[in-house]
Order: sequence, then C-alpha cells, then structure tokens
Amino acid sequence: MKSCWKNVAGCAVALAVLNWAVARAAEQQTVRRETKTTTTTRDRADQADRHVTRDRDARDRDDRDDDNRFDDKTSNDVLRASEITGMTVKNADGKDLGKIDDLMLDMSEHGCVRYAALSFGGFLGMGDKLFAVPWSAIQFKHDDDDDECYALFDVSEQKLKSAPGFDKNQWPDMANPRWADAVNHHYAARNDEATKRTAKNDHQMALHRASQAMGMEVRNDKGDDLGKIEDIVLDMRTGKIRYAALSFGGFLGIGDKFFAVPWQAVMVDYDADDDDYFVAFDATKKQLEDAHGFDKDHWPDFGDQKWIAENDRHFRDHKASAKSKTRTRVE
Repeated sequence: MKSCWKNVAGCAVALAVLNWAVARAAEQQTVRRETKTTTTTRDRADQADRHVTRDRDARDRDDRDDDNRFDDKTSNDVLRASEITGMTVKNADGKDLGKIDDLMLDMSEHGCVRYAALSFGGFLGMGDKLFAVPWSAIQFKHDDDDDECYALFDVSEQKLKSAPGFDKNQWPDMANPRWADAVNHHYAARNDEATKRTAKNDHQMALHRASQAMGMEVRNDKGDDLGKIEDIVLDMRTGKIRYAALSFGGFLGIGDKFFAVPWQAVMVDYDADDDDYFVAFDATKKQLEDAHGFDKDHWPDFGDQKWIAENDRHFRDHKASAKSKTRTRVE
C-alpha cells in the first residue's frame, strides 16, 4: 500500500515538474515573441526616422538650391565675376545695405576670391568708403519676387560701424598678413590656406581686382598677343576660380568666340618691361578650333558633367604645361 502511494506521489511530482517545464517554455516563447515584436517595431521606427531624416535632408538641399538658384544653366553653383560686381547686398532682415563694388582675386595657381569690396553708400553714415569682407562671410540668394540675385551679409550695425574701411581710390595692401589677420578677425573668418601662403611668400602671389583682371592680355610663349580675359567663372560657395573666359578676337581667324579655359591651364605672369601682368596661354589655331567655344550671349552649362569632362580633356595638355612653369613670377 505504501509503495502504491509512493508511486502516486512520484507521478504527481513528475507531472508538476512537467507542467512547470511546459509553462516555462511557453513563457520563454512569449518573451521571445514579444522581444521580436519590440525589436521589429523599433527597427521599423528607426527605419521611419531614417526616411524622415533623409526626406528632410532632401528638402533642405532643395531649399538651398532654390535659394541659390541664379541660372538653370549653371547648376546653382557658378557665378561670373561680372554678375557679382554691382550686386545688391542685404542683411538678414532683407534691408538693402549697399552693393558689391569689386572682388579681390588671388590669381595664383590656387585661384580664388579672397575678399569682396562692399560699398554701403549712406547706410549708417558710412559715406563712400569700401569694406573688404571675406568671401566666407557672404552668401548668395535669389529673390523670387524681383527675380534677382543678391548677396546676403548678416552683420550687426555695431560690427559694421567698427569695420576697417578704406577709400575706393586707395586700396590697402591685401597681401599684407597683418591686414588680412585684422580683417578676418573682425568678421570671425578663418585664415584659409591662400592667406597662410601669402603670409609666408607674398611676392609669389598675384592679387588683382576683378575689374582689373577682366581685360588682361593673353599671350602665348612667343609673346604674341592672343586676346584677353573677358570674365572669370567662380564657384559661388568656395570662391574658387573655375574658368577664365578668354576671347581671341581675330587671332588666326578664330572669330569672336569665347573659350572657357580651366584655371589650371593658364598662368598669370609679369612683364617687367611693360610693368604689367598678363595671362600666359600657349595655344595653336588647331587647338582653339577644336575646343568648345561659345557665343558671348550663349554661355555653356557649367554644371553639365559631359561638357566639363570634354572641356577639361581638351585643355589637359595646357594644364600640364602650365603646372610645370613658375606662376605669378615678378621680376
């Protein structure tokens, strides 16, 4: 009888253990299922967040492109020096401050805009002084209402009143590192590599106002006058010089076409006899005839990757030749 009760008790224990194991397994399965559901939900939420972020970034890029749209043909990132000169300058409140009077170009092999010379006219009693503002302190916008471009210079009246200005007929030595440091410090602009190079070796740099650069003579290695610079094509965000728009007039019967020559394919040199600068670019009639010239009223699409590749390929030898020569040599 006792043996029977022991068997019954043993079976009961075994059954209880089995029930516990089954319940435990079910509980673990439920936890795994809930964990999987939670993970899946979180993954979906993360994916949704990524999509939202991606869409927001895309909208931001579109907004920036809309703000910076100047010409559909230039893919929103190129301006010509002639388009910038005379452009209206506004502050963040949309108030007209003045205009861009001129640009100071670094025409070395690292060609770029160093400063924009702004005139504020009677604003805050500024008079006729000019103010050199680092390129990085300026943004370019498009006014849809007026369908015009303008330069945005977000500066307080106090900072503007204390800005170092100069007479338009007496430009400062902008290659002077002390002057550059003072101006950059005033506008909290960083000293870029071009400024640092100037500080170390300013006699090898060529700083020219855009108004003086346009019209600069173009000569070949023999010293023959080929034509002149008609315009300078700039990257509006970085200020880098992308192309020099050259005209060769009647040279070798080329006609009145313009040629967008990569900046790396030319060099600025100095003629001690004439006491003047010129652009050195050795080209033959055949090379120019085969190049992608354009009419002055119909500029190319500088954002077209195919055009860029073909144009750069055509002037590849000129780029190699210019790189092997001393640039901006002053004798």
